[in-house]
Amino acid sequence: MKETTVKLRYLKMAPRKVRLVAHSVKGLHTTEAEAQLMLRAKRATTPVIKLIRAGIASAREKGMNPNALVIKTFQVDQGPMLKRVLPAAMGRANTMQKKMSHLTLVLAEGKAILPPFNIVRKKPKTAKETVKPIKKTERTEKNKEKNKVVVEDKNTGIMKKIFRRKSV
Repeated sequence: MKETTVKLRYLKMAPRKVRLVAHSVKGLHTTEAEAQLMLRAKRATTPVIKLIRAGIASAREKGMNPNALVIKTFQVDQGPMLKRVLPAAMGRANTMQKKMSHLTLVLAEGKAILPPFNIVRKKPKTAKETVKPIKKTERTEKNKEKNKVVVEDKNTGIMKKIFRRKSV
């Protein structure tokens, strides 16, 4: 069974956050993994998708079938840490740790599935696009409907006398 390994080093994201995304796609076909990552609302999904696509391209270079690729292992390790200081009250200083991650992805050939597909995220509509302007003719029709007075028969039964808005 053929395999290909792809690495992404020095990703400026905490490994704990990247592992949440990486573990969710372990063992899936690459097309399924891409589809799931497109629908997740995590910041770590973007570099993981890029890494999977780089792995597919690398496998294609090696002569492997890109439709039969499965994520065999996905390892997220701690990278170097940048240590920074944040001023605090009364002359103190708090330390900040800006963590980095090293990602290692191993793709292996499995059973072929359907060819890859493209998922395009639609941008949400802005407030201007969602509000539909009302035409003058529609306004006058709505005002006419509001001004209509409906006259009902007062002798409709005892329920009408019990459940009325105004007390007499």
